[in-house]
Amino acid sequence: MLHALAKCSRFIRYDGRGVGLSDRDVPEVSFLTFQHDLEAIVDSLQLERFALLGTSQGAAIAIAYAARHPHRVSRLILHGSYALAATGAATPGDVEGAIHE
Repeated sequence: MLHALAKCSRFIRYDGRGVGLSDRDVPEVSFLTFQHDLEAIVDSLQLERFALLGTSQGAAIAIAYAARHPHRVSRLILHGSYALAATGAATPGDVEGAIHE
């Protein structure tokens, strides 16, 4: 799927904090730091408006980013994601807090 996307558009992929080829020994791993990492990447690449793909747990980060920056996200694509965490259902307050942290 990633190769197909790269053939028809500019495709940027990054390793999340603490996984893949990124540093394993990181000071903090949290939903908020994942959001800040995505914001830093988008800002460093000077992306004005773009389609955002979130897969698996990255979908929640993509949703939070799109909610915080709707003017920058032209399309939000979610793949293999989930609505509820294994620990239980989130309340509307939890969702609102995650978006505005």
